[in-house]
Amino acid sequence: MARGQSGWKSKARKFADLMGSDGMLKSEVVPVETPTWSSLSGKPTNIATTDDIDANVTAASIKTKLQTVDGAGSGIDADLLDGKHASELGGGGYNMQVFTSSGTYTKSAGVKHIKVTVTGGGGGTRSNQTVCPGGGAGGTAIEFLDAASVSASVAVTVGGGGAYRTTTSNGGTSSFGSYCSASGGSWGSNFYNGIAGGSGSGGTINIEGGDGEGPHHGGGGTHGGAGGVSYWGGGGVGASFGSGTSGQAYGSGGAGKADNTSGGSGKAGIVMVEEFF
Repeated sequence: MARGQSGWKSKARKFADLMGSDGMLKSEVVPVETPTWSSLSGKPTNIATTDDIDANVTAASIKTKLQTVDGAGSGIDADLLDGKHASELGGGGYNMQVFTSSGTYTKSAGVKHIKVTVTGGGGGTRSNQTVCPGGGAGGTAIEFLDAASVSASVAVTVGGGGAYRTTTSNGGTSSFGSYCSASGGSWGSNFYNGIAGGSGSGGTINIEGGDGEGPHHGGGGTHGGAGGVSYWGGGGVGASFGSGTSGQAYGSGGAGKADNTSGGSGKAGIVMVEEFF
């Protein structure tokens, strides 16, 4: 047992002699040759020493090199957002054209996307009845378009509001060329029932106009129906023993009359074109 322990200790001492104080093999045991800069092959010819790297490789020189390959198809994503170049994105520029009467839209140069909001005219009310409902509101169509798909000029039609009169007087249809349209609200002619609003067509979003309110009876008097509410706001206000008012917001309906008073007219529609650059 003594001889075995002695041999083990002898081998341990020899192994310890090979280790340095840092726990690594001594360099004389495993010689390491450190290459010099001059011995390296394939290095740039204008860099003779390691000091030349700081002098030649600067932020400005890297920028100059990148600029020679940056751009469409370069594969460098520094100027891309989710894979799209800035030229493909809308960015800050905005313009709006509002039509309260018929006309022509002219597309601006450089526009990328277009949003169109079209509202038909509000319905009028009937004059040859003792009491009547309010006119319906015009419908609304909202369409989002790629500007490239829109003609350089587009005919715009704005539907008028229906009148207070004895014969049918619905609100007029508004349209943005053939892209989208919105019909007007119906005339408040029915003695008892509410009156239908118009509807949007061809839009990304199509909205029905609010119905005109039916008249009220009782309590010793009558009350004309309120005009239908449009996308833009409220219609005319009905009154007891008084005249109904005309539509207030674009495309809203006129209010019906009560007793021997008068009713209101519908409000004309509107077309709003928003451009994004």
